[in-house]
Amino acid sequence: MSSARARLVTFAVVVVMAMGGAVGYVLMAARGESTAALAPSPGTSASPGFPPPGDFIAFRRTAVDAGYGTVGTVPVADPAAAPAGSDLSCERLHLSRTGGVCLQVDRAAVTTARVLLLRGDLSVRHSLSTPGIPSRARVSPDGRWAATTTFVVGHSYAQGGFSTQTEIYDMESGDSLGNVETFAVSRRGRPYSAPDVNVWGVTFAGDGTSFYATVMTGGTKYLARGDIGTRSLVMLDVPAECPSLSPDGRLLAYKSATGPTTWEVRVRALADGSEAVVDAPRSVDDQIEWLDDDHVVFGLAPPGGGARADVWVAPADGSAPAEVLIPAAWSPAVVRAG
Repeated sequence: MSSARARLVTFAVVVVMAMGGAVGYVLMAARGESTAALAPSPGTSASPGFPPPGDFIAFRRTAVDAGYGTVGTVPVADPAAAPAGSDLSCERLHLSRTGGVCLQVDRAAVTTARVLLLRGDLSVRHSLSTPGIPSRARVSPDGRWAATTTFVVGHSYAQGGFSTQTEIYDMESGDSLGNVETFAVSRRGRPYSAPDVNVWGVTFAGDGTSFYATVMTGGTKYLARGDIGTRSLVMLDVPAECPSLSPDGRLLAYKSATGPTTWEVRVRALADGSEAVVDAPRSVDDQIEWLDDDHVVFGLAPPGGGARADVWVAPADGSAPAEVLIPAAWSPAVVRAG
C-alpha cells in the first residue's frame, strides 16, 4: 500500500470510529469472526474479452486516470503493450486461468474488506467480507483455493503491534476454512500455542493441499509449511515473510528484513537451502510473483511515495538488476495458458 493511500485509509478509519460506526466491527474483529453477512450482493457480469488468449499478466492499474484501481492485462510476450482494461476494481488481486480473488475496501465500513471470488471471465462467483484492510491475495495453481490477508490492527508490516487475519476459501462453494491462526501449529516436532500468533502471506503448492505462509510469534517471523487437509502449520527456522513458490515448486521467494522498515527479496532453493538475493533498487514490500521459473516480479512504489507504482522484473538468481516491466501497475498475477 502506498504511503498516501495508507494515510487516507488511516484517516478514514479514525473518522468512522469517531462517529461510532466501527463499534460492531471492533467487537467482531476482537473475536476473530468473519463479517461475511455484511457484504452486499455484487453484479455478476463478465468483463468482455476476458480472459485474453495466451499467457498474460493481470494487475491493478495505478495510472492516475479514470482507470485507476481497475484490473488491466498485458501479454507476457509483450508487457510493454497498451493494457487491456476491465471494469473490476481491486485493492489486491490474484488470478489463475479458471478464476481469481479480488480484495476491495467495503466503502460502507472502511475497516472491512470485501472478498470477491471470481470466475475466469472476472464475473463474481461469491462475495464475502472479512475484517480489516486488504493486504495479500493468492489463488492456488489449480484454481480450487484462494487465500487473503487483511490488517485487522495497523496497516503495515513495518508497524509494531499489527494484527492480521488470513483465510483460505473454497473457490467453488465460497466456504472459508476460517482464520488460519486456528490451524494446529507445531515447531520442531512439538505442538506450539501462543496468544500472539499471526499468519500472513499464503502461497500454494501445486499438489492441491500444501501451502507456505509466514507465522509471527514472540516478535520473530518464521516460514511455515501448511496443509489444508489436516489444517496444520509447521514452523520452520527460516525468517521469511510473504513467501511465493516458483511455478515448478523448486524455489521460494520471500521478503527478508534488512531493517525495521526495509526488506530485500531472497530466493531459497528448497532442495538444499541455498539462497540468492534479488538485485532490487530499493526496499520491496510486496508478495513476490513469478514471471517464469527463473524470474520474479513485484510492485514498487515510487521513492517519494505517491499513488502510482510500477511492476518490476528481475532474475531470481540475482545475476542482473531489476527493471520496470509494467509501468503504472501493482499486484501482478501471471496467468499461464496451460
